[in-house]
Amino acid sequence: MKQRNASRFIAPAALAIALGASGGALAQQSGAQAQQGAATAPQAQELEVTDAQIASFAEAQAQVAEIGKTYTPKMKEAESKQAMQETRREAQQEMVAAVKSSGLSVQKYNQIARAAQNDEALRSRIQSAQ
Repeated sequence: MKQRNASRFIAPAALAIALGASGGALAQQSGAQAQQGAATAPQAQELEVTDAQIASFAEAQAQVAEIGKTYTPKMKEAESKQAMQETRREAQQEMVAAVKSSGLSVQKYNQIARAAQNDEALRSRIQSAQ
């Protein structure tokens, strides 16, 4: 399982960030700090991440990916905008719970995900933990 390619890793992480930016539960959890973090994305490469945080992130990322796989078809099949938004809210709640159960805050998870998109060494550390 350690041989996952970068696009497979980044997609679920980006999904969590995208859902957070959509105004749902992830954005509510991370608040203005997530918006501030997005504005300072170049600084995200300087983020120091411990081995324990890497392990927690890898665990959470796998769970977020599974949740995304479950809910993406449901959102596409939604018969109304309201139904799609409700499905997205459910997915976000499950993602938040998955991240928190890994021992990370949603804010820290999103910081690591953003940093990994631009930092090959960090991305490799995460892939090694998977």
